Amino acid sequence: MGARFLNRPRMAGACLLLTLVVATGGCSRTDPGTESKATVACEVLYGAVDDGGPNAAVHRGMVAARRTLGVELRTHSGTQPDLAPLVEEHGCDVVVATGAPLGDAVLQLAKQHPDISFVIVDRFFDFTSAEDLVRRNVRIVAYRSDQVAFLAGYLAGGVAGPHHERGPGPAGPHGEHIEARHEGAVATFGGANNAHNRVVMDAFRAGVLAYGEDNDEEIDLLGWNGRDGLFTGSDVDIAGARRITNRLIDRGAGVVFSVAGGAGVGAIRAVLTAGKGVVIDSGGWSLGRPHRYSKVLLAGIVKRSEEASFDAVRDVARGSFTGGLEVGTLTNRGVDLELMNRDVGHLPESLRRNVEELEVALRRGLVSIDAADYEPTGHEHHN
Repeated sequence: MGARFLNRPRMAGACLLLTLVVATGGCSRTDPGTESKATVACEVLYGAVDDGGPNAAVHRGMVAARRTLGVELRTHSGTQPDLAPLVEEHGCDVVVATGAPLGDAVLQLAKQHPDISFVIVDRFFDFTSAEDLVRRNVRIVAYRSDQVAFLAGYLAGGVAGPHHERGPGPAGPHGEHIEARHEGAVATFGGANNAHNRVVMDAFRAGVLAYGEDNDEEIDLLGWNGRDGLFTGSDVDIAGARRITNRLIDRGAGVVFSVAGGAGVGAIRAVLTAGKGVVIDSGGWSLGRPHRYSKVLLAGIVKRSEEASFDAVRDVARGSFTGGLEVGTLTNRGVDLELMNRDVGHLPESLRRNVEELEVALRRGLVSIDAADYEPTGHEHHN
């Protein structure tokens, strides 16, 4: 295993203002008798509550806070929630919001209500400005999904690599066998065409290239070439994700990496219907997946959003809430790559070991996840 190691620790992808970062901690439960019973916690979720992915994870944390801390919970979801009336009507002490489209609205509302605590879960920043990080009543929870996407790309390259013996995959919904590999072809697509999704897709591309470099193989990557790619336009467009995945399967993709939030279920359904291929998901479907989906889920990016939402409400109830930035990384276990079903793709033991070794090196900051470090000279990827 010879991925590009660095001479010194390096943070690739998003540039972080380390002096302002507070590492995401674990979820520590406390004696409910010591907490305030009057705290009103409001969650505003972009999309459906039961999306099986990021919203569902945050909601579980909020429900746990209601059960454990005795707070009052108000839940609102949809694609166009009007935040100001919700906050004023329910007398929220803390507002926990998910979904990139809600981020700016929450920050604006926080300026108008300095006495209310606000939490934005899974918001991406390039951190060229620290303006949003100095508000005492706003906590931003971000995740280094790009680190895990690199591992996902390396894994995908190994599953799709032509050197493995081909064989039947897991049983499909009607008993047919799903082909778990397609020689030399992996794919990715995004939901919203925003900075977060592009960074994650490019880190996935870096992982695919790293696998090819380590094994002297050329793995075709569809859906993203480092500049342009395929996007549904929204992280809640399940039908769009399904259509794009069908197109990628038709073009020969056997491994599809979905970077579309909760809409990633569309990719899973497309693969199930096609009866071939496997999915690596970045939207959290690994946390609440129906059993039938596990048949085609090779791996998933897991973000500790449940713990983040619980901890925020707990801190408000205790009167110890602080604003700032919390970043979940591989090092602090705020984000991770979880193998869903080790039978999917018949993963060789050597590939699993290589991915595990890469993960250790990434935790230590020793491996580059910049695609430019692995790009073959004079070679161009096409969508």
